[in-house]
Amino acid sequence: MEYIKRLASLDFVIFKTSFYISLLLMGLYGLHKFNVRFELYICAGVIYTVSTLGILSNDLTSIIFFPGASKQQISDNAEFLNVIKESILTLIIFDTLREIIKARNEEPKAEEPKVVAINSNERRNKRICIGNFPHGKRTRRKRVAPKNYK
Repeated sequence: MEYIKRLASLDFVIFKTSFYISLLLMGLYGLHKFNVRFELYICAGVIYTVSTLGILSNDLTSIIFFPGASKQQISDNAEFLNVIKESILTLIIFDTLREIIKARNEEPKAEEPKVVAINSNERRNKRICIGNFPHGKRTRRKRVAPKNYK
């Protein structure tokens, strides 16, 4: 008997699943093509607020928004509101991942410090100096004492 009930509600499940996938694809297209991040977050805030108020007030907000609706219609609207909530949450997750990847790709690469030739007077004042050779490799040379030093 349970199998028959599940089979009878299968069309509604397929409809909700296709509604979720279509909302997700439309949202991904809007994020990619039109860059509507701000609008997505505003819609998510409004939908989550209405949904949370409906849960906390025992569907009082559904009665306010749909005054002539029956109990079955209100529960169907709540089901679709849950589908919309889940698709928006998935869009926010995908948007966050996209922004993380974009920030990682735009991160500036660490540049190697420029080697500056040091003259002989500056060499005397430093213990270790960095030399610049024609082949471009950096080497460390120890301080050399002057010729007239005893």
